[in-house]
Amino acid sequence: MKEKKKKIKIVTQELMQTAMVQLRKWQANREAELECPNCGAAGLKIKDRSARPHSEWYAFKCKECGLDDAIHIPMASHRSSM
Repeated sequence: MKEKKKKIKIVTQELMQTAMVQLRKWQANREAELECPNCGAAGLKIKDRSARPHSEWYAFKCKECGLDDAIHIPMASHRSSM
């Protein structure tokens, strides 16, 4: 029986910064080879689950180490002035 990996979360500032680098790389080129921000393995998967215009959500998955989390990026609200 295959042992189930523990889900890794993006909980440290360093891990978040590394994840953001990979996210920006992915946004610039959806076909780019991505590296896991946790273990460095190739094959990181990012999925856009955003609810624009309110917020951006990006799901991160790595089958090598078990990274399975999402980053939430609030979008600025635009208020018209009268």
